[in-house]
Amino acid sequence: MLMDTVNELVQLLAADGRIDVKSAACMTAAQLTGTPEGLSLLTSRADILTAILHLIRDSEIYTSKDAMRALINISAEESGAEGLLALKDVDITAEMVKCIEDTEYPHADFACGILANLSKPKHLCQRVFDRITDGPTKLEGLVYILSQIDYNKKGAKLHLLASFISNFSQLAAGRR
Repeated sequence: MLMDTVNELVQLLAADGRIDVKSAACMTAAQLTGTPEGLSLLTSRADILTAILHLIRDSEIYTSKDAMRALINISAEESGAEGLLALKDVDITAEMVKCIEDTEYPHADFACGILANLSKPKHLCQRVFDRITDGPTKLEGLVYILSQIDYNKKGAKLHLLASFISNFSQLAAGRR
């Protein structure tokens, strides 16, 4: 019975679904992150994590905000961070960097928080650092964004970008 409900949630989170349905489903997923059981359920299913991640740029601003809230809560737990970094269909690190780079993205502060959460545990920090190093926006690019006053035109302050960058000081390569 529970698995049927979870499978239905995945279907309702479809990016091409009706706005009201996927908005309600995304809000439900965000609410599930508030309990250890709900968080465990979400992190155990790559299809749910991927579906939530696909909604971060939804045209409905509240849906995209709920998706980012869910991801920040999921990434705050080490098991959730591991699950997000293990996704095969989408690279959460690259997606969050794109959100931060986009001067018009209204939820860039959440993206900074998600990256800070993902890079907090040392063993995960190395994986995130490698992805940043291999990606189009290197660490230097993120430092540049952080140093710009009012970089984000939608009011995101990007304060947690500093926490994310400082997490790399756990690593010898990050300190260099």
